[in-house]
Amino acid sequence: MGAQTDVGVETGPSFREREARLRRRFGPPAPTALAPIPRRRRRRWPAGIVVAAILGLAALGWNLAPRGHTAPGCWWWTAANVRSVRPGDQGCLRGYFEPGSNIGDGPNASFTLPLMYSGPNAIAHRPPCDFQVGDAIVVRYRAVNDGGQTRIVVVACR
Repeated sequence: MGAQTDVGVETGPSFREREARLRRRFGPPAPTALAPIPRRRRRRWPAGIVVAAILGLAALGWNLAPRGHTAPGCWWWTAANVRSVRPGDQGCLRGYFEPGSNIGDGPNASFTLPLMYSGPNAIAHRPPCDFQVGDAIVVRYRAVNDGGQTRIVVVACR
């Protein structure tokens, strides 16, 4: 059963004997290369469709933004809202022109701030902007406190 060494010590079965015994007991060996596991097929969007969708959304945003009375360097979507203005703020401000030279947060707004074309203690050096009541406007501004009330000083408009 076992193999003899040169010294006369009996060792276990040889490799071939062991393999033959295992095959008789358990059957032929398993194939060495396993079949690949089938992957779930994911649907991939072609890059052109994704780019077209992004460009379409950008064009839609561009077309929906009022551009008639937008100050240079400002855009409707990035300008601050009238309700978020505090004295000392400056930048771009969006809203709707209301009667009495006010800017409101919507058409027929309940919250408005007065527009001025120069500071409270200065003489106006620029003509007023050509706004009509109800126009969506974006102005470049700085906010000042005049007697406890926040006022919008228009720096640039179109």
